[in-house]
Amino acid sequence: MSAEPHALVRVESAVVEHRSRRSKPVRALDVVSFTIEPGSHVALLGPNGSGKSTLLRVIAGLQALAGGSIQRRPDLRFGVVFQSPALDPLLTVRENLRLQAALSAMPHSDDHIENLCAEHGLEDRLSDRVKTLSGGLARRVEFVRAILGEPDLLLLDEPSVGLDLPARAALLGAIEALRAERPDIAVVMSTHLMTNAERFERVLMMSGGAIVREGSPADLVGELGSLMLGVPAHASVDGVELPWEAQPDGSRIALPDGEAQLRDWSASLADAGIPFFVRKPTLADVYLRMAGARLDAEVVA
Repeated sequence: MSAEPHALVRVESAVVEHRSRRSKPVRALDVVSFTIEPGSHVALLGPNGSGKSTLLRVIAGLQALAGGSIQRRPDLRFGVVFQSPALDPLLTVRENLRLQAALSAMPHSDDHIENLCAEHGLEDRLSDRVKTLSGGLARRVEFVRAILGEPDLLLLDEPSVGLDLPARAALLGAIEALRAERPDIAVVMSTHLMTNAERFERVLMMSGGAIVREGSPADLVGELGSLMLGVPAHASVDGVELPWEAQPDGSRIALPDGEAQLRDWSASLADAGIPFFVRKPTLADVYLRMAGARLDAEVVA
């Protein structure tokens, strides 16, 4: 089926089930609806097993549906950066990109390859075998490979996994530079890292194969107010009755309605000798409230 002219992809009530002979089917996607417009800039945020990669596979046509439907614009071109490496490690950078260009039936590919590699700091690596590259450089080659055919839609499945902070920042910077150059390109990236998702215009929070909340990072965080008050896991809050919300690590938080209430609550805790902290809420806090689970820790190799 084809999508409506203004939409690149439209997913309606999609269901994906993983079946086993020994157990009941498990829903990897649970009635998910999602539309991708030209210029969309969307992060799928959630821990492993939340359904992010399955949704990307559905969009890319790599995963069959057990229910629901998907429509794509007939002339849709897309590029994909998979979570697992997709380059041939024994071939050079140039050979890998030439292979992709041949699959895309691109004319004059060598000039295009050299120009793109120069833009992404890979001009001196064209003759290097992929297996000799660092993780960050190999990811950069995969990004160039994905955009070689000038796609309308770029799908990125946890592209920063295993990268150190500078390499992750370089990859996110490359995405932003691509969007500045081509405002109509749609980018959908799955991630479990809050700091990655914060750089996108729209965040879809996924849990248990479903979308549990969506909106801009600012709007989502704004739902929790400007500041939150909390007490550490070891502290007792006996004698101070506040609308506490228990956290998975044993700590508690409360969301004051304005600075006056924050001052009153802080004074009550101080008078009772209870240690507390005040901080700004984050997307991780929003995710915890909506999904009842924490995002994975931001550990980089």
